[in-house]
Amino acid sequence: MSDNRECSDCNGQLLEIRLIDKEHLGLHNSIEYAAADSKRGRWTAAYPIEGKVNAFMCQQCGNIRLYGVSTD
Repeated sequence: MSDNRECSDCNGQLLEIRLIDKEHLGLHNSIEYAAADSKRGRWTAAYPIEGKVNAFMCQQCGNIRLYGVSTD
């Protein structure tokens, strides 16, 4: 991903941030995504992960942009 991202609303600089998903016992995980029509696995009950979500926040207006990065 480019290090020179620009906000489409105000043209401010977008800097990468980390979204923190707090789980049981305070563990943290990366945010991932699956296809909208995916089904949970029969044995694991987990969705098949298609990629990771990267987040960027505008230093000027505070908007947060999310981008999907495929694992392929």
